[in-house]
Amino acid sequence: MSAGLDDGGASVGTFPPSTLKPDGAARNLRQNLPRLLSRFVGREQEIAEIVNLLGASRLVTLTGPPGIGKTRLALEVAARASETFPDGAWFADLTTESGDAARVARPIAAALRLREDPSRTLFETLLSHLRHTTLLLVLDNCEHVIGACAHLAETLLSECPGVWILATSRETLEIPGETRFAVPPLSAPGAADELAPELIAKHDAVTLFVERTQAESSVVLTPPVLRAVADICRRLDGIPLAIELAAARVGVLSPAQIAARLGNRFNLLTGGARTAPPRHQTLLSALDWSYDLLSRPERTLLCRLSVFVGGWTLDAAEEVCGGDDLDSHEVLGFLARLAAKSLVVCDMAGEDVRYRLLETIRAYGREKLVSAGEEARVRRTHAGWCLGLAARAERELTGRNQAAWLDRLEAELPNVRVALEWSMGGEDDEVGLRIASSITLFWLVRGRLVEGREWLETLLARGQPAPSLRAWSLWGCGFLAVMLGDFADAQAAGEQGLELFREVGDNRGTARCLNLLGVLKAHRDPAASRPLLEESIERARESSDNWCLAESLGILGFAQVFQGDFRAAQPPFRECLDVARREGNQQGLRMALLGLGYVALQRADHALAAALLGDGLEVASELGDPLWTAVGHVYLGELEALLGDYASAQAHEQEALALARETGSAFFLGFCLSFLGKLTLACGDPGAARALFEEGLALPMATGHTSARALCLLGLSQALQALGERHPAGQALGEARAVADESGDKLVISWVLDVQGEAARARADWEEAHSRHHEAISLRLQIGHISGLVGSLERLAGLACDQGRYDQAVRLLAASDAFRTQHRCERFPTERSAYEAAKDRARGGLPMEQFRLTWDQGAALSIEEAVQYALRKQGRRPSQSTGWESLTRAERDVVRLVAQGLTNPEIGRRLFISHRTVQSHLAHVFAKLNMRSRDQVAREALSRGI
Repeated sequence: MSAGLDDGGASVGTFPPSTLKPDGAARNLRQNLPRLLSRFVGREQEIAEIVNLLGASRLVTLTGPPGIGKTRLALEVAARASETFPDGAWFADLTTESGDAARVARPIAAALRLREDPSRTLFETLLSHLRHTTLLLVLDNCEHVIGACAHLAETLLSECPGVWILATSRETLEIPGETRFAVPPLSAPGAADELAPELIAKHDAVTLFVERTQAESSVVLTPPVLRAVADICRRLDGIPLAIELAAARVGVLSPAQIAARLGNRFNLLTGGARTAPPRHQTLLSALDWSYDLLSRPERTLLCRLSVFVGGWTLDAAEEVCGGDDLDSHEVLGFLARLAAKSLVVCDMAGEDVRYRLLETIRAYGREKLVSAGEEARVRRTHAGWCLGLAARAERELTGRNQAAWLDRLEAELPNVRVALEWSMGGEDDEVGLRIASSITLFWLVRGRLVEGREWLETLLARGQPAPSLRAWSLWGCGFLAVMLGDFADAQAAGEQGLELFREVGDNRGTARCLNLLGVLKAHRDPAASRPLLEESIERARESSDNWCLAESLGILGFAQVFQGDFRAAQPPFRECLDVARREGNQQGLRMALLGLGYVALQRADHALAAALLGDGLEVASELGDPLWTAVGHVYLGELEALLGDYASAQAHEQEALALARETGSAFFLGFCLSFLGKLTLACGDPGAARALFEEGLALPMATGHTSARALCLLGLSQALQALGERHPAGQALGEARAVADESGDKLVISWVLDVQGEAARARADWEEAHSRHHEAISLRLQIGHISGLVGSLERLAGLACDQGRYDQAVRLLAASDAFRTQHRCERFPTERSAYEAAKDRARGGLPMEQFRLTWDQGAALSIEEAVQYALRKQGRRPSQSTGWESLTRAERDVVRLVAQGLTNPEIGRRLFISHRTVQSHLAHVFAKLNMRSRDQVAREALSRGI
């Protein structure tokens, strides 16, 4: 059988079809594939892919670094595919050969059991035989005779149409029609995940290790043992040879002991099978085999590349590895050769190619670098390159390319860590401090708060840097500390940094430290943050620091939110948004969008809130920013709960909590726990809510803003009350009120007042209940918390029912119901029963016709009108007898409607009173204000904003 060739290439032809197999007994399959004593493990997907490649190409070359398992994989493929070839599959080991194609033909002829013919060369004999066969030829270890193998393979494929070749080599043969298959490492568990035993056991590398230790009966695969095996497989890069050599040590060492000794892996991983080739008996000999095949410049480059951890880019390699006997412009060429020889891995995931060494090869290169006496110089050059990268990143992290630079620093973080460790080794503390402080925004935005703070504080403590560098490092320490919730250290660092910046006249640094101190105050004493933030804004404008300008504007907006003043929060948020969009600053953008979205949420503009919060969450996610992504999820969870989608709300809040836990920020953790607890409680699970609130309250007292603590105390009080623990509930409520007052957050205070009102109602203290609910309503009117007013109306309706004022209850319930329908504002499950009970009582307390009429009247009220109606019905008389402060709430309602131009009958219909009562109220107003006409009252009311 022969397969046609159009151009002498290797890729044209058809994989031998099964119809070419002789029948049963007539089939005399011939092959010489070695019989292996150990079981082949894994790689089912790779085998299937290679078989498919052989169906499209007559030459497939398996490439990969030393010990990756190319030979074993080729043999397994050949064994499974051999029956497809009428003349079998044949294995030729080229390890001991050298020279030209004629000499390389010898092991192939020997494998095929061909006899020499004195009348022609062995190469001619080989060609003559193969022209009339259909078989798979496995050429193993081609790298040291790569040129000869290439010539031989090209000749065989051109003249022998029934020959398929499966080659193994560190590099490709580079002839027409060749298909390369890069053999990957065996799958191994990641560094920080998949630690569950059932997940660890699914990885091929772990299976191989366990398979090779089965003879050692003393090994018991407990979860700790499996985790040690996972660590071994990961650190050995999933390289089968290394894993088998490590497994051979089991019996004299436990897996945990093997893992602990992998720092000296080349002494540890010896003692392979005596029958294995010498290069497979130790890990070092396998690597020496490949290293010895390199040219001198290739060896030099490989050793210098070992200073990189986690990979590198071409420009980094040129800067760090060039010099002496290797010019920078030569690096690309030799790098390409190392990649072709499977010693360097190329990753094409992003826009730019990144290169890396498997850890085992990197360790080998490091030993060679040390023995060459080059380590000190190359590591210093590497640290200098990291410093240059950090200096550029400092500029880029505040501009249009910040997302790309965050990703770049993430990719280079292992290299940055190496440079920082080198600096702390006594080489150059200032280099490390400059690197760590220059990437403060990276530590911050990517949620690496603990790590960044530790580097900065450790390096700061090691020396006496110049005042400017010390100031910038203090700013970085303080910013990371405040996000972690360590306000005392943040305050000290911010004040010291501010003093130094003022001394050296650094306006930009001064603006940054003022911003830091403003952030602190915004969470502890938001009213006191304003002067700090306003000065920061002024200094940022003067120094053209638009990043700081947007930050301070955004924090100023949140300082207003933390005071519950949503109207006052909008202007700084909008300016922050404008500045961020103009400068392409995504950090400022996500802050402004989430701030404005939260304001819209509290003002019951749910469509706008959904759009703004969705956009803000998307920007935060694109930045890879766990802290602000958590904030976005919290706010969207609030929105989904208001809209009645409690499953989605729970998902958002749970995601926020998980992100907060990852960052190690007790500050954000307390924030997320308070909101998830509130939602859990509202959905009717006081036990689970109690656990969340108690976890939040167990965080250090210094963490989080006081509003979050007040919310946790308030929620705990409600949960305890629902669980029947009344006395502790009352204590928690009293503490919640004290902390809420300390915070100055009017929104939180209004929530506390609501709960206090309900507690008073439960003990039939009607006056106290009215007082607390009216205080809550007044605060909500003041701050523009529209959605909160709806719940207040329903609570007052319940209170009205208790006192037999059913007509008032009906109007308030109807107004609330109409608002909820219009704005898709659902009741929480725990609120529904109270609403239905109040509605049933009111319906039973009035004749049906009167109930319906009163309901329609209430439904026609706006939320503001309903609130004014509720307050007027229970308003207290003012203490003054004349002037605007002397007007009762009912008189102020009449004045407000007069100012709108309504007639007495219209005012009466709006307020559910007769026109005669309107006239009486107006007479009292004229007397108290010393005025004589409606027009005069209207003009003065409008000028006062009534």
